[in-house]
Amino acid sequence: MLTFTFLWQAVGQAKPNMSVVLPEQRNAYAADFYLNALTGFSASKKGTSNAVIADLSKQKSGSVTAKYKQQVHGVEVFNREYNLIMDKEHNLVAGSGYFANTSANTKRSLAPLADFVGAEQSIKQAIKKLADINVFLTKSTEQGDYVKYTVTNQSGDKVVLGQPRAKKVFFEVNGQLESAYYVEVADKNSLESDCFSYVIGAKTAKYISKKI
Repeated sequence: MLTFTFLWQAVGQAKPNMSVVLPEQRNAYAADFYLNALTGFSASKKGTSNAVIADLSKQKSGSVTAKYKQQVHGVEVFNREYNLIMDKEHNLVAGSGYFANTSANTKRSLAPLADFVGAEQSIKQAIKKLADINVFLTKSTEQGDYVKYTVTNQSGDKVVLGQPRAKKVFFEVNGQLESAYYVEVADKNSLESDCFSYVIGAKTAKYISKKI
């Protein structure tokens, strides 16, 4: 089940009381007010499922845009986000997006956490699908939520560029969360090189999603 909302030019939408809010905090405060009004989520509410602000920007026109992503137990829910646009007076202009509904599934959302046993098999699966080569991976560095790996070819004549990286994510399938890894990898064949991202099941190494 999704918490889905699309709203355009909300006439009569209640506005936040900004009189007690410091000027430098007003954009975030107003955005969070509207997010809570439209979805029931709030960046200031802490619980099993949280909205985390990913971007808050003021445009040259004075309008403000805010992007929120969903996390469950601190792990990002892939492709579940909500976006807001406000005018310079902090009136809501538009809101769109959706979050996974986990309000009644606390125990169920805990179960996939045990499946995050390691990113290596997911990266290998992504490389195999991309370039049909077998590789050996060595953990290199951690950078934020990502873990980077150094690649050594074991078979095949294609080359993986740079260091592929992966991070834990949840992926919603038929209203249930599954553990997965979001993987970024680049391959080189002759004079061309491309970057790809994959979502691979953490437990099954099943291919879920691909994007160039």
